[in-house]
Amino acid sequence: MKTLKYILTVAVCFSAAEIVYAQTGDISDDFYIRSQLDTGKFNGYHQILTEPKEGYVQAIYCDKTFWVRKLTVLWTEDEAKAGRKLVVEENKKDNRKVFCEDPNRQVTLESIGMSDKEITQLREARSGQDVRPSRMNVISDAFKGFK
Repeated sequence: MKTLKYILTVAVCFSAAEIVYAQTGDISDDFYIRSQLDTGKFNGYHQILTEPKEGYVQAIYCDKTFWVRKLTVLWTEDEAKAGRKLVVEENKKDNRKVFCEDPNRQVTLESIGMSDKEITQLREARSGQDVRPSRMNVISDAFKGFK
């Protein structure tokens, strides 16, 4: 009798776990803004969220609310100016599909409430991040003490 109770308890637990997994499995879709060169070749991406997160702002792409970093919106503007095609892409397990075209035309730094001063500050802060020392300079600096 104890064995039967144990088996039933384990079966109920596994069934409950399957139900919870089935109910939450579809929620885990990932969304990205993807940049492509005019040849169609992948250039870069930024992840966007479906739930609020600290440091992110609300943005609406194709009538769906997302949460993005201000730097992501800046990046989409820069990519569009460079002539690259942008799409919002939905990744669901092994399936990837375009959810929305031209996100750069739907959300701008101004549309998320940034002032001209804030936009200038964001651009200046970003330009400082993009400057990387060349690999040869880093290697050279590493060996300076060995002369």
